Amino acid sequence: MGIEVRLNKTLDASYSAFAMDGPEVVGSTLGTVNGELATLNSIHVIPVKRRSGIGTVMFHAFLDWAKGLGAKRLAGEFKPEFGNCAAGHFYNAMDVKITDKTLYKDLDG
Repeated sequence: MGIEVRLNKTLDASYSAFAMDGPEVVGSTLGTVNGELATLNSIHVIPVKRRSGIGTVMFHAFLDWAKGLGAKRLAGEFKPEFGNCAAGHFYNAMDVKITDKTLYKDLDG
């Protein structure tokens, strides 16, 4: 798989990246860092490319960037009412805890 994650530099604490498969955009990630807290706002892979490892590559690229800015915790919102069963399985595979529609992961360990 020749996936490349391209980071768009906008603000020092804002993350916007696209996953590229050759010339095709196949995914995107948005997030921020505020002190020790990284917030994952969005991670998306186009339907025909899901379950191919692209989300994992994007997730880890975001975590690496966030840790580089000093983040020690990851948080985000999970919306199961939108039929995000696959997203729930994805976050579980990434060792992210989901409690009351909130994502949480300790980045120190």
